[in-house]
Amino acid sequence: MGDNSQGLEQRVAELERAVTRLNDIVEIQHLLASYGPSVDSNSIDLAGEIWVEDGIYEIDGWELGNRQQIRDMLYSETHQEYVRVGSSHQVSPPRITLQGDTAVAITYQILIANGPHGFMIRRLTANRWALERRPEGWRVRRRTNRLLNGSPAARLLFRHSLQGVDDPLAVFEEEYEPTPRDFAREQVELFERSNGTEGNTMQDRPIVVLTTIGRKSGKVRKSPLIRVEHDGQYVAIASYGGRPENPEWYGNLLHQPQVELQDGATKRRYLTRVLTGAERDTWWDRAVEAFPTYAEYQLKTARRIPVVLLQPL
Repeated sequence: MGDNSQGLEQRVAELERAVTRLNDIVEIQHLLASYGPSVDSNSIDLAGEIWVEDGIYEIDGWELGNRQQIRDMLYSETHQEYVRVGSSHQVSPPRITLQGDTAVAITYQILIANGPHGFMIRRLTANRWALERRPEGWRVRRRTNRLLNGSPAARLLFRHSLQGVDDPLAVFEEEYEPTPRDFAREQVELFERSNGTEGNTMQDRPIVVLTTIGRKSGKVRKSPLIRVEHDGQYVAIASYGGRPENPEWYGNLLHQPQVELQDGATKRRYLTRVLTGAERDTWWDRAVEAFPTYAEYQLKTARRIPVVLLQPL
């Protein structure tokens, strides 16, 4: 009788744990499923309540740092226009991994909006939702999304989330593929080995090392570039010595705008943006001041040499 009673108690305890787990999964499913109807009905307060007060929404490297900033984004002209013409933020059924009082869910999201030619898909993203249990229920601690445009970042977000990697966008932990150009490869190796104290100049000018993700291979690529910095901000100049085509690293960052830059011993991640207009002109002048040969490179090529701003993440 005692053994039977103990076995029954164990089975009841296992059943209780299973029911709790199912309740958690259903609550998280309902929470994430409420996002689309909340934003599409312009119920912005309800949409904000999905996050904890200091929750984060990170969109392709652009970070909203709390619930109010998320609400402000939903009040923006861009989003309000989607509401005005009619839109649907469709979140797919989530794949949920429970970890005690925390959880990770991955979903797709499709933004469909009305327009002159009817409804069209405007955006398709991979999403990772990091959640935590609060007294009021499950809430989002951090949402990360990446465009499903062939970018390695979206694939890594899904793959690392499935594998349980804490940093799902650890893109710079992928396999490193050195450049086939001997001088560039050797300079990068010397620069990194010495923590920026050696191999830190090019044509008597200081350099930085830019790390990108290969748009075809998905592997880590590193390039030594002339250092162009002003008031703590950096730009990368895609001069390629005045050749007709852009350098490989420029194509990489167009495909995956998240990069890493090492200046001396300091290494940091950035989100890149190609400059235009007066902003580009201002930074081009600064670049020529830092390295006058850039002006000669521009004269050698018919293309307008791209200037890329690095925005800290």
